[in-house]
Amino acid sequence: MGKHESNSKDFIIGALIGSIAGAVTALFLAPKSGGEFRQDLNYQAGKIKERSYELKDQAVAKSSELATAAKEKSSELSKTVQSRSNSVIEKVKSSRSGDSQVEETAGPALAKDPSLPTVHPVDPLTPPTEEDTPDSRI
Repeated sequence: MGKHESNSKDFIIGALIGSIAGAVTALFLAPKSGGEFRQDLNYQAGKIKERSYELKDQAVAKSSELATAAKEKSSELSKTVQSRSNSVIEKVKSSRSGDSQVEETAGPALAKDPSLPTVHPVDPLTPPTEEDTPDSRI
């Protein structure tokens, strides 16, 4: 719903309120007898009632259209999200299977290479000993 539709709705509501105010003012200021005044009042009330039914029907129709559009958009969005998430899942699966193949092929070759240094895990809470510090050899 754009700004133009909102302005149109506001204009219609303003025109309806203005016509009601004008009709009531004209009825009160017109020199009529009590019976004629009541007839005019009933006539104007009937017109207002009819107009309110028309506006209600328009509002119901518009809300139905908006609800249908929202359902369609949410369905499209759901399908898009589902397809993209499936795509990401497939990429992750293929990436994991590719990584495990690389590890299997590279793992034994790296373990057998004697030129690579041996790495021992170090506990950060244990203080270093003399043989662990590089300055102790100097």
